[in-house]
Amino acid sequence: INIILILLLLLSGDVHPNSGPNSTKKSIDICHINARSLRTYDNETCSFLKFEEIESHVIHSMKSDIVCISETWLDNSMPDIAVDIPDYDIHRNDRNRHGGGVAVYVTRASVVNRRLDLEHNDCESVWLEILTDRKHILGTYYRPPVSQGNRRHSCPH
Repeated sequence: INIILILLLLLSGDVHPNSGPNSTKKSIDICHINARSLRTYDNETCSFLKFEEIESHVIHSMKSDIVCISETWLDNSMPDIAVDIPDYDIHRNDRNRHGGGVAVYVTRASVVNRRLDLEHNDCESVWLEILTDRKHILGTYYRPPVSQGNRRHSCPH
């Protein structure tokens, strides 16, 4: 029986030692986190705990290509360099240090265009066009729980 199976395999002509899917498409690993403040500071270690946790676990351990963060609680007093992660670009839309805000970290190997034309002043959002074998639009949006009744409807998206 073994000889018959071997002969059948040889006669078929299309058997490859690695017969799995022949795909060159790369998937995009995306993670979303509601941080509820990247500014959480530990005086003993002199560090931003949540930011360092995201950098360590989500980016380096999980190796996410894109990390979307809501409720960053960042404002213009915290420059990008303060929340820099090597090999990642950050795209931010801040509210203030007491709530809200969104940020998206994207690997520098990714081809990304910020879509400011899709962002609106009344919305806490970041919109990106991600170019792989196709174009993808990624939106990260935060709507505060105690927002005005029609605030969601005032956004054009």
